[in-house]
Amino acid sequence: MLSAGFLKGQGMRSIRTGKHYNSGTGNSVFGFNVKAFKRMASTSPSPFRIRMATAGDMDKLCELSAELLTQIRAEGTAKDARRVFERIIKSSDLGTVLVAENKTGLCGYAYASFPWRSEFGGEIMDIIAVFTADKWRGKGVGRSLVSALLDVARDRGIRRVRCEVHPGNAAVERTLEATGFDPERRTVWAVRI
Repeated sequence: MLSAGFLKGQGMRSIRTGKHYNSGTGNSVFGFNVKAFKRMASTSPSPFRIRMATAGDMDKLCELSAELLTQIRAEGTAKDARRVFERIIKSSDLGTVLVAENKTGLCGYAYASFPWRSEFGGEIMDIIAVFTADKWRGKGVGRSLVSALLDVARDRGIRRVRCEVHPGNAAVERTLEATGFDPERRTVWAVRI
């Protein structure tokens, strides 16, 4: 279910814009700063709903995650994803896992963490993953998941939301742009230890 703030979303909303691109790896990083955004109410019923993930979703959530991990050639596995999802679901201060559900089961998920950054005034949201099952792509699932994550951020008083995007993932970039994100200019460095 979407938050009360989202359901009241007929009026002006505050969202963020910025610029960010990782020139070292080619990964885009999208974020946002305050700008006005008017959300339009949907007039047709949706064939899916967005809600918080529960322990009962774990098997299907890990199946979807395994698809994503394979697509992005990640070193993590479905077993790793299960460990992360279980921890996040048990401790909502670490992050949130949302699922898109239709009458036959889960059709997508989104996962975000809540790190603290003094440069942005405290807690921020990092969108880690947004994934939609193949047959549900192009039907608004990803956009609805991102919008619901933004509602979670607003409800927590978070003023900064960001998302790294793997090179060539134009679908996620379109979804982020459609929900108010702009690419930022930044280089992300990492070391494997």
